[in-house]
Amino acid sequence: MSTLQATVQFIKKLPFQELVIPDYQRPYVWQLKELRQLWDDILQSLAHDRKDYRIGTIILHENADSGKLEIVDGQQRLTTLSLLLYMLNHEETANLCCSSFLSEKQFLHQSSAQNILNNCNELRQWIEEELIEPSELYAYILNHCSVTVLKVNDISTAFQIFDSQNGRGLTLQAYNLLKAYHMRFLYHLPEDEKIKIDKNWESSARNEKHKDYLEQVIHEQLYRTRVWSNNQEAYAFTKKHIKEFKGSSVTKLLYPFENYVYQSSILNEDMVRRFPTEKYEIGFEITQRIKNGDHFFEYIQAYVRMYQYLFEATSDNEDIKDFRTFYKEYCTKFRKKGDEYLLELYKSLIMCLFDRFGILGLNKYYKLLYACVFRFRLEKKFVKYASVAKLPTSLFTGICNAKDILDLRFIREYALQPIEKKDNGNNEIVEQFFDQHLKVEMY
Repeated sequence: MSTLQATVQFIKKLPFQELVIPDYQRPYVWQLKELRQLWDDILQSLAHDRKDYRIGTIILHENADSGKLEIVDGQQRLTTLSLLLYMLNHEETANLCCSSFLSEKQFLHQSSAQNILNNCNELRQWIEEELIEPSELYAYILNHCSVTVLKVNDISTAFQIFDSQNGRGLTLQAYNLLKAYHMRFLYHLPEDEKIKIDKNWESSARNEKHKDYLEQVIHEQLYRTRVWSNNQEAYAFTKKHIKEFKGSSVTKLLYPFENYVYQSSILNEDMVRRFPTEKYEIGFEITQRIKNGDHFFEYIQAYVRMYQYLFEATSDNEDIKDFRTFYKEYCTKFRKKGDEYLLELYKSLIMCLFDRFGILGLNKYYKLLYACVFRFRLEKKFVKYASVAKLPTSLFTGICNAKDILDLRFIREYALQPIEKKDNGNNEIVEQFFDQHLKVEMY
């Protein structure tokens, strides 16, 4: 039974020794802007002699298995407060167990460690330059700064409460629930392997390109492809759809279908030929059943690499040079929202095709798939998300059911159907493609 306990606690009363940052949480990302905001807010409250300055709300999940309190929301504030207390008074803070909360085990990401170091340096400078008596601020934070603590024993309820909060933090993406789910099945791995998996996951979400590949690939190219391939309409991926990526825990085979799940989790030589080099080996299929744990994380990272290989320029894609040139010319210059919906559909079809028939299938059909998708732009005055969600099931089922590249001839037939063009403000890029390429294909 789900229970909710709400209390207001001064910082001195917070059980820092019981608080843990769960695996699904993002790294510590607060930098100068957020740090300065909290610093100024507390100093202003101290100047006005406020007896109870409420800093915000934290949401804790009381994990019955570990006996710990997992921070669902409030990690950034609690970490920053701990840093501030530590910098104000090292010895006294250690007695509050803030130092144990700030241990290296809590912050495994390199970005977390770097942000902590940078913020400590800033705080040290502010304390020296702006405070006459640091102990006064230290005592004020402990005894007069408080937080609202929402403690629940059910993780689903915790996330529902999190979603209803209007804070300054970033929304926890739906895919992080998948991370939390599958991390539980890594108990057999050594700690360094778990850390490696965690870092790979986070680097796909936050990287030097500032692109969240997990949101892109899981939400669009994997989830919707799996739905379309089942001949169903594919709408946006949300927290209620994470069941699609929950798999089987095959430690002891109980049912016949688990034989397939077990075998699909082992790298198969025939399944890596889609790439020209070993660097891009993928022992998976997009629509396959998933095995819980490390197999899931490998599955996701494999398709992140595939997405990057296909749609982002690198020095390694000589074998798909023509496709990359085509993609850059016809797929990166759209301005209308409807075009964006169609582009995500096109990328999903390309990945589905490449996943099944490799470079040979890609180079043979990428222009025809473009015609299959963007003919919709020429035929409709408005391209709506709901329309695109219903559009392509036959294309996906046809590709996924094809046993040989000859079975893909239906793509040509679909692409070359007569188009009834309308005066509806169609994109010049799409019309240019049909004028230059479709006539060639017809002959």
